Amino acid sequence: MPNTTTPINLDLDFKLVKQLAIQEDKEGLQKLIDQGYCITELEGEFSAVGQLILEKNINAAEFLIEKFGASRNEAVKAAAMIGNTDYTFQLLYKGAGFDDAIQGALLGGNKALFWKLWGYRPDMSVAAYTAAKINDIETLAWLEKQNPPPSPVYIVKGAIEGGHTELEEKWLTHPEVTAEGVFYTLGSANKSETINDNLFHQLKRSQMVPTLYDFAAKGASYKNHRAFVFSLIKNAHAGLGYGVLGATTGGHVQLNNDLLQITPPAVQKDMLLTMIQGATTGGHLALLKKYLEKDKTGQGLEIALMIAIDANQTHIINAFADHMPSTYRVSKTMFNYKINLLPRKVDFIENSTLNLMSRNEVLIYLLSVDSRFRELVLPKILREKWPFSTANIGLQAQQIEHYLKNYGMTFPVALELTMTTHLNLHYWILHSYQIMKQYDLNRDLFKLITTYITSITFEDVTQLLDNFLKVTDNQLRRLPSYVPGKGITLFAPNNKNNVPTRQSVVRPMLMDKHDNPNNNNISKKRY
Repeated sequence: MPNTTTPINLDLDFKLVKQLAIQEDKEGLQKLIDQGYCITELEGEFSAVGQLILEKNINAAEFLIEKFGASRNEAVKAAAMIGNTDYTFQLLYKGAGFDDAIQGALLGGNKALFWKLWGYRPDMSVAAYTAAKINDIETLAWLEKQNPPPSPVYIVKGAIEGGHTELEEKWLTHPEVTAEGVFYTLGSANKSETINDNLFHQLKRSQMVPTLYDFAAKGASYKNHRAFVFSLIKNAHAGLGYGVLGATTGGHVQLNNDLLQITPPAVQKDMLLTMIQGATTGGHLALLKKYLEKDKTGQGLEIALMIAIDANQTHIINAFADHMPSTYRVSKTMFNYKINLLPRKVDFIENSTLNLMSRNEVLIYLLSVDSRFRELVLPKILREKWPFSTANIGLQAQQIEHYLKNYGMTFPVALELTMTTHLNLHYWILHSYQIMKQYDLNRDLFKLITTYITSITFEDVTQLLDNFLKVTDNQLRRLPSYVPGKGITLFAPNNKNNVPTRQSVVRPMLMDKHDNPNNNNISKKRY
């Protein structure tokens, strides 16, 4: 163990970590953590957990994963790289990322495993990045023919990291390739000689010219290229924050500490959230916990959870699930923050420790916004009866998707509308929303109704709607489809030609439930 009486160099001794993991020495590893080491620090492509798997010490790797929060994403990449199919899928079922597995399969030349994983529709751009990195022209050519093709940004990134100049030059001038991405990759690949004026002039598309070297510093610090990082900061005025972000993403505690030493005191206090962001992105749970203990703003945990979902760091999500922000924000983040891999979504729902109601709500959201997800997952729900799914979840999802696509509703509005059990209120909200969207009528009142739909009484809503009718009556009369006493035309969702279908819904809230014998079936038939 390092001597705690003298300043400690916190560059990790990977041999020591691996040895302690093989011995399952929990106390020894904890001492390293307590002394400030990040036992999940990267060394090249992998941290200790990945290196152990490459050395076929699966039990030791599992020890680091289960006891110390090492990343399953990294583990699955290493498992696929050595062609351990059983362990690869074991990790995937526990929440590891399919794109990480794809990377490993290609890096290890395991094409059979690659094609098996491809059936789960992983991120095509990640596959292209890896193929470019190892100069696998055959796979890259096949990927380019897919619809849509992979992002050129990833191909350039792989070509630069792999040192394949011809491939790099072929894609470097593509309109989608930004200077920021190129400079980040040059930094991570430690290619200081390439960052020169000639390259800079080739890449004038950037809107952030003064900060290009920031991206290089971020990439260089992520891979712990210490001399390059400090050169960029000193000679190119690269931002310290980018260096800190890259260092913490890679788990490089010593480099991060060295960067903080030259950070002005007035700026240091702002670095903590940056460090939280980096530790989360890199999946360094123990390091993240240390940073969160220092956070007095309350923002750190929220940032960490959002990034953990984005980066598919399920072990971090589960570690802080009890403090999860509102479900809608989480589910929205899952959908919008590049979480477009079906298995990731399924794994998150199945393996997270969110409470029953929250998981159900997230599931409804994902079923609603992603028809491909619904196509693959809904049969599983109905067949296996997931404990957190409701009997009518499929119907709910179809209704919500209809509202999102055909009415332009936001998810919260569509969900509340779907969850509304009172038929008359349901019809009124749908009908009024259509009017609002089409004719720009009294949106504030509609917002009030939908916002408070679960907290105000039916009588209150009725009064609000009565007032609404009085306010908008003159506007309604100007509509071409308005018929006095009968309301206006609604377009049936299944009516592709938009032929008007008459619905008398001006005051549907006045109709009682028992007045309509088919009450329970209307929603299913029409929506």
